[in-house]
Amino acid sequence: MGRIRGWIARRVEAAFTQARTLHGIPVEVLNQRADIDTERLFERTDAALAMIAEADPRRFRRLARDLRVIQVRRGFTRGAYYHDGRRCVLDNTFVANPAFEPVEIGACIVHEAMHARIACMGVKRRPEQLPREERMCRRAEVAFAERAPGGERVLARAAPALDLADDDVAPAIDYAEVHRRVLAADLAAMQAPRWLKRWIARRNGIALPD
Repeated sequence: MGRIRGWIARRVEAAFTQARTLHGIPVEVLNQRADIDTERLFERTDAALAMIAEADPRRFRRLARDLRVIQVRRGFTRGAYYHDGRRCVLDNTFVANPAFEPVEIGACIVHEAMHARIACMGVKRRPEQLPREERMCRRAEVAFAERAPGGERVLARAAPALDLADDDVAPAIDYAEVHRRVLAADLAAMQAPRWLKRWIARRNGIALPD
């Protein structure tokens, strides 16, 4: 039964996914949020990639080799790197949010591309090495931000992280709790009957506000 559900989920995702090539990089958008415009996701991802290519062409060429695809979809954090498929995943609510500028989306791509660079070099991830790797990714953000227009917003967030303690620069994440929060936010935005939202919430152990 689990395999059947997984097969169905993959088919549904494939049906909702749109793909383009932006600046030579495959970009896949899976958008199941009615309140988010898919075209906007492509446009803002394109703007971020253009900024990296212009501000730091050497870094852009490197990340274009290290990443096989950028996926814009619902995620647990702003961005994540998955070595299976060498995927950079950008959260669609982050990419669509007008509070964030393309330079911040670009910095997120640069950050995850550094994880890809380290993995492609054959470095095995060990828990004690994660803080060092995370600082390398933050330094990549800083280097990009120093070249990119409007990079001050990235510097204000990335530079102080370099001085954090190990447990803070690479904190443990309760993904089950994050999943519940993401699902609650998506249910609140979903255009569906209240009874259906409550049923989904109960099935996943979360509470919806009245």
